[in-house]
Amino acid sequence: MALQVCGKINYPMEINKEKFSGCLIGQCLGDALGFPVEGYPPNVCRQYVNGFLKTKRAGERGRAPFSFGQYTDDSQLARALLQSYVESKKFDPANYASRIAAIFRDGRIVGRGRATEEAATRLIQGVP
Repeated sequence: MALQVCGKINYPMEINKEKFSGCLIGQCLGDALGFPVEGYPPNVCRQYVNGFLKTKRAGERGRAPFSFGQYTDDSQLARALLQSYVESKKFDPANYASRIAAIFRDGRIVGRGRATEEAATRLIQGVP
């Protein structure tokens, strides 16, 4: 499978289970580590990194009402995409959209952003 980017054809590197799993785990880890300061200004994020992450005190800071290590909608949406792929054996936008709508409709979403919530609300209303 080739991807066309800026008029050039780029061939993606070989994808294997270990690389794919590593990328997903890395995304979820970054999501959980960053959740305590997600949406905060750079100076607060820097203080968090220097005062908690770099000093091995990360577990001391969560984001109320959640404890440290909580993942957010970023990981939830990635998981829903993978579940859709497994079920459909391909990218199925309708299947993925229904999963996103369900997470929001059922109140299972964590740390949603405004744009993501607005998009999910449209999906719940049946807007493709």
